[in-house]
Amino acid sequence: MTAPVAASPVAPAPAAAAAQPGREQFFKLLTETEVYVKYGLHEKALKHLRKIFAVDPENLDAHEKAYQIYVASGNVAQASDQLLNVLRLCTRRAEVQRAQPYLATIFQQNPGHPELPAFLAVLRPDDTASALAGSQVEWVGEDTIFVDSNDEGLVLADEPLDALEHPPDDEPTRVSAPVAPESPEAPLVPLDPPHVRRTALEAELTGILQREHRLVLLAPEEGGARSLARRLAEPYGERVTWLAPPNLPDCTEADYCRALAGAASVTSFDALVEHLRERAGVLGREHLLVLRYAWGPLGHLDTLGKHLRRLMEEPSKVEFHLLVAGGERAAWLLHNVPKFSVYKDAPRREVPDFTVDEVRQLLDGVRLDGTRWAGEVHEATGGHLGLLKEVLLGAGALDRESVTARLARSPSVRGALQDRLREDERNGYTDKRSCRFVLEELLAGRPVEALEPLDHRIEHPEVRLYFSGLVRSDAEGKTVLRCQAVEARRQGRAGAQGRAAVMKTGPALPSGAPTIPFTRSRLRVACAFVLHHS
Repeated sequence: MTAPVAASPVAPAPAAAAAQPGREQFFKLLTETEVYVKYGLHEKALKHLRKIFAVDPENLDAHEKAYQIYVASGNVAQASDQLLNVLRLCTRRAEVQRAQPYLATIFQQNPGHPELPAFLAVLRPDDTASALAGSQVEWVGEDTIFVDSNDEGLVLADEPLDALEHPPDDEPTRVSAPVAPESPEAPLVPLDPPHVRRTALEAELTGILQREHRLVLLAPEEGGARSLARRLAEPYGERVTWLAPPNLPDCTEADYCRALAGAASVTSFDALVEHLRERAGVLGREHLLVLRYAWGPLGHLDTLGKHLRRLMEEPSKVEFHLLVAGGERAAWLLHNVPKFSVYKDAPRREVPDFTVDEVRQLLDGVRLDGTRWAGEVHEATGGHLGLLKEVLLGAGALDRESVTARLARSPSVRGALQDRLREDERNGYTDKRSCRFVLEELLAGRPVEALEPLDHRIEHPEVRLYFSGLVRSDAEGKTVLRCQAVEARRQGRAGAQGRAAVMKTGPALPSGAPTIPFTRSRLRVACAFVLHHS
């Protein structure tokens, strides 16, 4: 059995000189930058980024971090320029998934920007024709001039004087820049983000945490595990520590622990345990540890599990609870760690797909007719949260056929399918052990293995397809394709469906079928939904 492999970060540009720092040096600089950002030391963070830009001016990781710093410091002009830099790099490299939150931001802030059609043509091609028809496209080519990332170009507001006295929460910062008003007379007022409280589910899971002190939430990619984890953490108030391992497959123990603790002095797992114990001791009572991502080397995740078990079992005035929110890699841990790991035999639950009624609430939350269209949108998405995000941030009719046509060409389906098949090839899965075989069987109408008896064991292709969001269990427990968009994409009919959808006009649409207009207020509400459920 081959363990899942974390996605590698964008590689730096080829070395231009012998003195260029290596990958380890870049990672060290980025890790230290993250620490400075958490404590509000923005100028020190930018100095670290300048060292990277001096050698690799198109380092995407560094550009993303610079954008976050400008937003956090309130430097709107520099944040806008840096947002364009990130989108230009993502477009040039076809970094589709990575670009989606930045696309949502530019839609919210500047939906008429002249470069937006070029971004969409690569990063969200299904939206280009319907949302921006007639716009003049300014292509992002190799000769695009980026905002300077030198000492003069990196400017920000003064640091807060009490940056060290009021450290931020351990949860990673959610970046959102100020939104320009629609008119000078009517400034925008932030709306409550539309979301669905899954009260019964949250109560059940909270009870498990209180009784068992451990819980693993499993869900497909973008299936809602992390947003549900945030809700389960709410009753703990400040008594929560968010652990987010770095998404680098070859980082050292010191780098890994520094990133988890958000402190440069924590360079070992033993030091991490003491850091967590000290922090929890200050707050007292029950303390929740949330492992939000199962990233980084699997060996480090295994070692982390052993040390967290020790932390939870050793005598302490604080009672620790652990919540793991993850997908394929978290499932791998459950079956491949020793008995003394905190993950071993931990209670686990799947995050259920959204029901028709929950989809209705989501549509009503963004001012669409949920009563009328929830059934069709649910059928077109299979209740998958990531696909619902695509629908709410896209444009077009809400009938099942139109939504299916858009999703068949979307990054959520196309990218997941391509990544799954390529990873199978890299890991040597062939014949009946391959996802390709399972997909072909389902398309031919033949049954495959049911998911529940497979117990989240990722050596089974059906399980891998589940965690990619491409298959699900139906009401009878049979494994079926997530939705018709997966079928259309696999059969190669997405292009024809997309052309047919674009050519539809007036009477060709179902009577009364609404479209999602790209008004600023509509996008603000939809983006609020995406941020809340991400």
